Amino acid sequence: MTSRFGAAVFVLYFLVAAATASGQNASEFYSQGKKALDREDYYAAIEYFKTALDLNNTYLEPLVGLADGYFAISEYEEALVHIEKARVLDRLNTALAVSEGRIRLGLGQFDEARNVFEEVLEKEPNNIDAQFGLAELSIAFGKPANAAALYEKALRISPQNRRALLSLVLVFDEMGEYEVSGRYLEQVLDYYPQNATVRYVAAKHMVEQGSYEDAVYHARVALTVKPDYLDATLLLSRVYLLQEEFRMAADVLEDVLARFKDEALIWYNLGIAYTRLERFDDAVQAYARVFTIQPDDEIARIALENLLLESTEIGDSRRERFAGYHFERGSAFLERNYLEKALQEFRRGLVLSPRSKEGRLLYAMVYRSLGLEGKYYSELRVLADLGLKDQEIENRLEIAASLLRDTVSSRWEISQYDLVRNRYKVALYLGGGEMVHMYGNFEIGKYFNHLLLSYDKLDLSGTLLVNTGFGAAFNDARDRGADYFAILSFDEGTRHFSASWELFSGRTGARLAEYAILRTGNNRVADGLAGAARVFAGKFPLYAEILAREFDSVLIDAGWVDGVEKNDELLILRREAIKGTSALPDFEYSEEDVLGSVTISDIDELIAEGVIEKDPFFDLINVGDRVVYPPQEEEEISTVERPISDDLYRAILRIR
Repeated sequence: MTSRFGAAVFVLYFLVAAATASGQNASEFYSQGKKALDREDYYAAIEYFKTALDLNNTYLEPLVGLADGYFAISEYEEALVHIEKARVLDRLNTALAVSEGRIRLGLGQFDEARNVFEEVLEKEPNNIDAQFGLAELSIAFGKPANAAALYEKALRISPQNRRALLSLVLVFDEMGEYEVSGRYLEQVLDYYPQNATVRYVAAKHMVEQGSYEDAVYHARVALTVKPDYLDATLLLSRVYLLQEEFRMAADVLEDVLARFKDEALIWYNLGIAYTRLERFDDAVQAYARVFTIQPDDEIARIALENLLLESTEIGDSRRERFAGYHFERGSAFLERNYLEKALQEFRRGLVLSPRSKEGRLLYAMVYRSLGLEGKYYSELRVLADLGLKDQEIENRLEIAASLLRDTVSSRWEISQYDLVRNRYKVALYLGGGEMVHMYGNFEIGKYFNHLLLSYDKLDLSGTLLVNTGFGAAFNDARDRGADYFAILSFDEGTRHFSASWELFSGRTGARLAEYAILRTGNNRVADGLAGAARVFAGKFPLYAEILAREFDSVLIDAGWVDGVEKNDELLILRREAIKGTSALPDFEYSEEDVLGSVTISDIDELIAEGVIEKDPFFDLINVGDRVVYPPQEEEEISTVERPISDDLYRAILRIR
């Protein structure tokens, strides 16, 4: 975008100089701008309108043209500046009022937009454009049925209105009423067969229907009419990727690189195509190009990192480079005492570069800041085992070892980080969801899996199967012997990201819990997934084992990281008691299986010491018996609603 506007400034100076030399007047430049706007060459239109205004700064029509041009490229703040100037020059013009309302919609100023539309309709009850504005407002608030009724009302006044017909196709597609949207599509195709936007919407509709060949046809027609149509280019490449025509997808994208070199999604889709063609070096470069254009594109970064993990060896320079990004972010979080965020970044960096001395040491220091001296010592030992021990590491190891002399681990002479603990076998599957980044759900599904690996009680045994329904997931989970399985769904818009999951019993298929999280703003993907993973792991009840016993003191394999605290009282069950679970957060067992209780007296990270209270007549508590928290009230499972996407109404805003 910046390079385009830089070029535009140069062209603008050239045009003004040329106009002065040739005697051209403002109206001629306005006329050229209007023609460019009509053929949807928005950048050229903006240049011409600006030139006209430089020659006559009170010229109404170029001001309106600039507002339209900036609106078309989603530069809403700039569009508002020019429409407000235009309205000063023509206060009674309701068309300008409606334009201002649409611009305020784009800015998310919904109350202001509603006021503008309603004021227009008070003066002109049959003003179709104001009715369209209210319809777009309904879409923004997630009420597509209300919007459809307003568009259909407009059609009764103007049966061939292209904007109404196209909007109805998009709205009914969003609601899944494809038969209705198909009828409106037939009408608009009959009326406007050579309109590029009509053909693009037709291609989108065909993709929704799974009619990929028809989608290719309509997208090709749109590009014939308007060769620089970015949305149609992206859609065509997407269809080829869906058809697994990876060479065709790459060809389409490579053909437009010169014109769209600063469009992040062009490079992202190219990265997908190159990955599927096993051109891994080219794919890495394509994904990396996204960051120079759009540094906050989290999904492209995750896709690139997943590719590096799958296609390169440890020590590859590219792994080191992208691991460095996470180490830098982690260090920044550590300086600000955002310890959980720092851990998340260091952990991701170490997946890419596990032999990084700097990264491993920083990772260890976060645990020390959290008071987890055992984990700190364990990570220092990893550095020593990797052959990276120097005098600094040697000194740190000695100090850390001295701090562990009066801990539960040292008293019981046990290495807590070498224990094989009881873990829940969980399988993960991918459900539905809408993504701006194609295959993004699979990439972030793998990232979610990576986040869950940090929770020691989970054994992630499943594989990520795309678009898996409940039946197939349940069947596969049973075949794998999974205790639980989860179906993950992700939804991405241009300005939001949501993650949701449903957790089921692997034995019965009963739904046990569900959760949804919605994020906007920066770092919405990483933060949203981290929150969803934290809640997910927290749904599993403590399931510990007695490791050792000395008189009335016992050692169990659960500690601080499992949420165990001093003075907690837990039940002791015979080891054969727990046969499975059908409802979280508790286990199924009988009163006869309860052998006593244990009150926690001291804790380490992964183990805890406690004093038992046993039956006064029969002491049946032995090593290997299970320890759980007493039953809790079962949480009611609430219905998770799919978050409202802003992409539908932004697509409709682009219709002229």
